[in-house]
Amino acid sequence: MKKEKNKKLAVIILASGKGKRFKVKTPKQYLKINNETILNFTIKRFLNLKFVHKILVLINNKHFNCSKTINKHPLIKILKGGESRQLSSLNGLMYAKKNNFEYILIHDAVRPLVSQELIIRVFKSLMKNDAVIPVIKIQESIKFIKDKQVHKDINREHMYTSQTPQGFNTTKLLNAYKKIKKNDLDKYTDDAQIYSMLKKKINIVDGDELNKKITTKKDYDLIKKMLEKNNNTKIGHGIDFHKFCEGKNLVIFGKKINFSKGLEGHSDADVGIHALIDAICGALNLGDIGKLFPDKNPKYKNIDSKILLGNVNQLIIKNNAQLIHADNTIICEKPRISKYTLQMRKILSDILCINKNCISIKATTTEKMGFLGKGEGIAAISIVTMKQTI
Repeated sequence: MKKEKNKKLAVIILASGKGKRFKVKTPKQYLKINNETILNFTIKRFLNLKFVHKILVLINNKHFNCSKTINKHPLIKILKGGESRQLSSLNGLMYAKKNNFEYILIHDAVRPLVSQELIIRVFKSLMKNDAVIPVIKIQESIKFIKDKQVHKDINREHMYTSQTPQGFNTTKLLNAYKKIKKNDLDKYTDDAQIYSMLKKKINIVDGDELNKKITTKKDYDLIKKMLEKNNNTKIGHGIDFHKFCEGKNLVIFGKKINFSKGLEGHSDADVGIHALIDAICGALNLGDIGKLFPDKNPKYKNIDSKILLGNVNQLIIKNNAQLIHADNTIICEKPRISKYTLQMRKILSDILCINKNCISIKATTTEKMGFLGKGEGIAAISIVTMKQTI
């Protein structure tokens, strides 16, 4: 997984389509659901993922007024799209190559239900391969129709439909594009088909049935219902206390702290991570940390709480949720926490696969009041904001 640490990745979102089949005046990527454009729904799926270094949004110049609704964020770069999907993709690729993004994910703007679980699945495969696409096996019978009549049946055994995001080594996909005349690019329906010009292996991962592309008004109506019904903002609150003890290391938010005492607990007693886990569990209605990781279970004895948080992150993905922000406060008289907060945020960012700017860690005291003021232990409070869909 060394590539993941050393290589930059950009997401190309193709948003310059005119939507001729949709037959609505406003381009479908700019239609609103819950006062949010479809394009912004799509962008947000990628925005907080730690391995995404830039989001390149390819727009049509004729949609300039509509494009003003695109989220303003330092990760987002708006670029001019081409006259076709393929030319837009090529424009994004050239920008990515020029700015040293060695890997890219290419995604349709009108697939707003793409899950972070699928994005991560494609990304992990891309870190081991030069090309990867998500696919869905075709379950229905397939007919070849000619002159409005069934001409023949087609064996579906090896038939799949492809989805986005599709992941590639930037240079290699660009080399494939160079093998095709620009006037012929329209003959290709996705980037994987263009990559096949190199006659190199394209890996696959399981796609997602919910990752539908909005092509027709019926598609839009269906996805609109799903987003309106199930796109919920959740708030979670967590709090934890541990008293000091001798003979243990002090660990807070996964960072070992230089101090004479540790905290008493069944696990490593990481008070910060425990409060954060409780907040996430509260937002997703999963109970609490004691329910997920009971202290009566010997396998959790002295366990590193970073492992527990990693397990909780898998539950976030499984529950079609996204951590938007985590605000954390440590309460103690000693030790001083402020010099460790940057490292703590980095640790949490790596575990939760989100940008460290989405994580806040602060510290305060009780002004010598109460058991915390007497230096008997440490408390932590965490408040999280999450989005959950479907």
